[in-house]
Amino acid sequence: MIIRLLHVIVICFICLGLRNGAIERSIIRTAPPMYATQPRVHQIIEQNELRPFMRAVGQFESNNNHSVVSTRGFLGTYQFNKSTLRRVGIFTSTEEFLRSPSLQDIAMIRLMQSNRRLLGSIIARYSGTSVDGLYVTESGILAAAHLVGPGAVMAAFSSDTVSLHSFKDGNGVSAADYMQQFAGYRIRLRGIEL
Repeated sequence: MIIRLLHVIVICFICLGLRNGAIERSIIRTAPPMYATQPRVHQIIEQNELRPFMRAVGQFESNNNHSVVSTRGFLGTYQFNKSTLRRVGIFTSTEEFLRSPSLQDIAMIRLMQSNRRLLGSIIARYSGTSVDGLYVTESGILAAAHLVGPGAVMAAFSSDTVSLHSFKDGNGVSAADYMQQFAGYRIRLRGIEL
């Protein structure tokens, strides 16, 4: 964790180098950040019972194809966009990302952790209840957040006029569809360091 932080700090100083008194933003190539090894990632997934949920989402998103790029530019097994990858600390090239199923698993776990932190109060309040005719579970909420983003999920749960059915991705799949499709999976995210 400290090595990754130092890596980011060094990159920031290099990217914001001074040239003739003006800040120059430059694109630089650096060594890839440190990520957990493939065996370690698989161990974490199995120990925390994440595999069934991740396989199901991957199957729906890409037929579990780690090298696919959608017509809209979404990447890999879980169909990430570049801004989401940056949000979860993945700063590799598209090619490197598509070559690494383990890196994609890391991105998915980090996204679930981030969404869990953002949506924890909603998960605590609504899990085990029905909303908009949908049975609410943690895995369903996290799947919906993966599809349409945590902000849309928050908006749907905090509004009397906005529904999970109204938030859809570019293919017309709604957050409600994902809530229903991925309800009831066991997910343990606490204490995972990637």
